[in-house]
Amino acid sequence: MVRTKHAYSERRVCRALGIGRSMLRNVPQPRADEDPLRQAIIGLAAQYGRYGHRQITGLLQQQGWHISRSRVERIWKQEGLKVPRKQPKRGRLWLADGSCVRHRAAYRIRSNDVIDIFADVMIERDVPQFIRSDNGPEMIAKKLRSWLGKVGAQTLYITPGSPWENGYCESFNGKLRNELLNGEISYTLREAQVLIEQWR
Repeated sequence: MVRTKHAYSERRVCRALGIGRSMLRNVPQPRADEDPLRQAIIGLAAQYGRYGHRQITGLLQQQGWHISRSRVERIWKQEGLKVPRKQPKRGRLWLADGSCVRHRAAYRIRSNDVIDIFADVMIERDVPQFIRSDNGPEMIAKKLRSWLGKVGAQTLYITPGSPWENGYCESFNGKLRNELLNGEISYTLREAQVLIEQWR
């Protein structure tokens, strides 16, 4: 075609462009797992709406896919997938007459609640040597510290204003906020508990 249109040989054009002649004849063949991988990426992107291609790569690798991030990124771009800037919340905060209704779920946790949660985790995972936490009132309560001493766990509190001392907690809080709380509205405590348990 090059020869008939421009009177240049294929060899001369390839030499000028610095490419091999075999490139013009080589038709790339898609990998056997390309379509299943594409569907898996689309499915995970729909399920985890706030995840980017890096997190999706991690999820795929956990599922047993042996893939690179660049390959996922290529398919991600081909499919036009994007992380939305802000996920709209599900639920209504107003009535038809324009009046606002916001039912507050419980926003405090008490030392007894913390003890119940820790007890369940320790039954399942064993008693830790240390528990690192912030200085919230439920974590520094005498009742909780006394109970922890009885079961053989010690407390380590992060310095106020130093969240980097507890990176796991800060990472968890960010993911919970980003993946669940920013996209849901709970009208009752029970509804919040069900949604959080599904997310967990």
